[in-house]
Amino acid sequence: MPETAVVEEAKQLRQEYITLKANYDTIAQNLSASSQELIAQGQALEVTSRELVEYQLRLRMAEDNLGSSKKALSAAEEKIVALRSDYEFVLQEKANLEGQVKQLQSMVVTT
Repeated sequence: MPETAVVEEAKQLRQEYITLKANYDTIAQNLSASSQELIAQGQALEVTSRELVEYQLRLRMAEDNLGSSKKALSAAEEKIVALRSDYEFVLQEKANLEGQVKQLQSMVVTT
């Protein structure tokens, strides 16, 4: 092989090396950026997962509170019904007693 052919091949190989090295550097930078982005997304996922667990806990507590509130409301409604019934009974008794008082008063007045 003549010397000029070797020199030309060396130049060509050097140019290919420069191109390959530039491609390698670009890929390495992309890998580094992707790795950092993956780490950031992993951290964001952890935060989101913790928030989700917290919201699920809050939801469970709210559901429990709702159940307790419904029971308390039902008990209060039953109490209201009972008090209304008692009130009506008392009104009837009052009317009866007022009638008896009038009868007694009319008996006292006539005697």
